[in-house]
Amino acid sequence: MATTLKNTQTGAKRNILSNSAIRYVGFVTAFIGVMLLMIGRMTSTVIQLLSILLMLIGLLLFSGNIKKIFKKQNDKDTTIYLLVGILMIAISVFLHLYGGQISKWIDLIIGIIIAVYGLIILINFSIKKSGKKAKFVFNVIVSSLFIVTGILIALLFTVSGHTFMIVTGVFATVTGFVSLIAY
Repeated sequence: MATTLKNTQTGAKRNILSNSAIRYVGFVTAFIGVMLLMIGRMTSTVIQLLSILLMLIGLLLFSGNIKKIFKKQNDKDTTIYLLVGILMIAISVFLHLYGGQISKWIDLIIGIIIAVYGLIILINFSIKKSGKKAKFVFNVIVSSLFIVTGILIALLFTVSGHTFMIVTGVFATVTGFVSLIAY
């Protein structure tokens, strides 16, 4: 069976220790690495884009439903969509003002999740110990790469040097591509 995004997601949902889950986490890790290499501070850029998107959707919902209220065509849905539009605009302003601080916390959380996942699969590989010694050593190396990559991404919370971001991006990209290819 060919590997598709759908069967990778369903495999990852069924068992977080499966090869599909490792490929899925590897894809996310490789994405983070490529973003760090190409853009630099990835999460702050993504938060700014999300802020703009939320502002546009909020304005669309607000303006469309405020017209209905003034035309006396309002019902329960109109009021709810109007409030959702106002909420999206408020969240957008909040993200725009505090995006720098939020992005550091997102880096920390993502790094911790990747490191913990690497630790979990390291424990799993140590307990399972597949038949071939070379396969076991390779599994330990991949799980160690996940742990190191997660720690490096988490350290982006405090370290913001360009060289450190490049090193983190290289580690994340290599870890992601190795796990995508090998599993």
